Amino acid sequence: MRIKKTNQLYFGRYKYMVAFKLNNISAARSMTHYGVDRAIALRRKWLVSWGARVIPSGITETTAGDLHSFVDDIADIKQHGRLVIGMNVGYLYHSELDKINQLQQLPYIEVTDTYQCEPQCGPGEIKLKNNSFAYRSYFKSIADHNIIKNIFSVINRNGIAGCPSIAYAASKHANTYMGYISSGYFIDHNHLSDLTMLQLVVPDCIRKTVRIVSDK
Repeated sequence: MRIKKTNQLYFGRYKYMVAFKLNNISAARSMTHYGVDRAIALRRKWLVSWGARVIPSGITETTAGDLHSFVDDIADIKQHGRLVIGMNVGYLYHSELDKINQLQQLPYIEVTDTYQCEPQCGPGEIKLKNNSFAYRSYFKSIADHNIIKNIFSVINRNGIAGCPSIAYAASKHANTYMGYISSGYFIDHNHLSDLTMLQLVVPDCIRKTVRIVSDK
């Protein structure tokens, strides 16, 4: 399969990504044989109760066997990488090409896309279009409501712009928001002193900061 080029994969952490299909792969999310059996049993009950509207493709013995094989095969392949699982699709991010090749050779998956990262800017930089800020800073995962409120109190000040999820929550629900901040959420800002101000209020909340390079 042809390898497509991209300038970033999973926030710049990996060199390659493979997208693939595997029927009911979400039943293997636990990465244990017990978990696979339990998920299959539950889904078969759903099929009996609600019909094929829930899981149209069904779960055959072949599918069950493929999921158990996947649990065994992926254990080594995903080391030092990241596996993201959907309902019937999976995505493996990795920086070792031999691990990507191992995944592609599994007989029971269907590879749909393969990407290779070719950065267009240097380490610690990100190239963005239509962005007027100098820096982008990514948060660590945060689930504490009080900490999130404190972060919003800083973001609402001039000169700091949150990603769409943060911007919406900060502007509409600053006093009631009970969700979380994931490691993919970020803020854009023009001065490193903005981080100093933020971390005075919420210490150690930033995972990394990169310089924004304009892609006009």
